[in-house]
Amino acid sequence: MSESLLIYILSSKGKVNIDQYNKIFSMTCLASESEDDDLDSYTLNQISRLLEALGFCEFDFDKRILYMCQPFLVLLPTFGLPNAVLVGARTPNLIKNLKIAVSKRRETAQLIEIEQARQNKNIPALVKIEAIDTKTISEIANECNIKHDLDQPVAWSLVNLSSSILELQQSLKFEKMPELNWSGKRIFSIKKLSFSDHDDNNSTNLFKLLEYKNPVNQQKHYWLWNGDQAAQVTLDWGRYLLLKYNNANVLLYDEKLSKMAVPFFVPLPNILAKSAALCSGLAPIQGKVDSNTIEKVQVNNLINIYSDIPKPIVDKIAEKLGQELILISLKNNIAKCKQ
Repeated sequence: MSESLLIYILSSKGKVNIDQYNKIFSMTCLASESEDDDLDSYTLNQISRLLEALGFCEFDFDKRILYMCQPFLVLLPTFGLPNAVLVGARTPNLIKNLKIAVSKRRETAQLIEIEQARQNKNIPALVKIEAIDTKTISEIANECNIKHDLDQPVAWSLVNLSSSILELQQSLKFEKMPELNWSGKRIFSIKKLSFSDHDDNNSTNLFKLLEYKNPVNQQKHYWLWNGDQAAQVTLDWGRYLLLKYNNANVLLYDEKLSKMAVPFFVPLPNILAKSAALCSGLAPIQGKVDSNTIEKVQVNNLINIYSDIPKPIVDKIAEKLGQELILISLKNNIAKCKQ
């Protein structure tokens, strides 16, 4: 399958530069698509974010290199029997050895493979081991020469490791400066939760997030403005800083279904995205808001829905982002996108 082939090739290489990665992606994931489908930066960025969030690889965009993570078994925050998901590089031989090791323990362990949703068809299937105890999982990992960490769910480790909005606020250095005169300027719309060429924010809002494109190298830069003062920020954290300053809450949670929804164009920062994705090992499903009862999230706004996230972890993610959770029924307020 194309999604397995992508990871198998990248795993065999260990690391590739971004141009090589683009070519491999195009060859493995777009070969069967229609001729009208292009490898645009939007598609590539979305797939790259998901691969990184699920622990397959790390991107160093400054050096323009993709590094595959080493094979690792990490604990999921499940109730009942322990479950450990395989992250990092994988090869056909590794999967074969895992199946053999698990088959020797039919009475105490099972290997579970779950295909990603069709909309995430380019993301490798979930591979996890469920066993009667973590000792059994450890034995399987050692037999297959796979490193493992089964002391606590990796989602907890990651969310505790992440920076917080409070720390970032304290580190911001606002300076009075003239606005950059670069072309291609865009402003983040709190109403639409996306960047726009026009400012449709409330004129009384002092804080604004602007995107500028360097005319020489085309690199994008982000500045958070407070009146006539500005501080440079990263994109992912800049959006949540803006939401925090404007008291806009956008994280949705269905406690009954243990699902969290995040606006598509306000994705979680890297480490928090990993924490959310590694609660289940599955890529988030895309949906859209079809009810006008949800404050700050307009009807038809696209969202990413993460599965199997315990309330304590969602609370911690919200705390890190300076958000107050919006508790809703996702079943009643969200329409699934075409699968």
